[in-house]
Amino acid sequence: MPPIRRTLARRTMQHLRPNDCTLPKSQHPLDDPTKFVFDCFTLPAFLRPSAPGGEPETVIMACVHGEFTECDAVFDRSIEPSFWRRHLLVPQRTMLAGRARSYRSK
Repeated sequence: MPPIRRTLARRTMQHLRPNDCTLPKSQHPLDDPTKFVFDCFTLPAFLRPSAPGGEPETVIMACVHGEFTECDAVFDRSIEPSFWRRHLLVPQRTMLAGRARSYRSK
């Protein structure tokens, strides 16, 4: 069976799981701190007040950027693949109340 191209993969619930299982194995150089960047900062007044008349909530954004290598890579080795993850840390009561706004990067 030919490999499935991720751009052509079907996006239905029954097809998502098998396609995710076909992702290539990767290695992250955890012993080399020069391959990762971790940044953390606050976003003041990012969320609506949790109580009427209260102060707007501040959240913390944590960002991780790092390099990895694919174990069975067939692409040009001169370009190292990388990943970027962004997490918003919000007060628990705000999340339970469903008051979090979505954050989109530009």
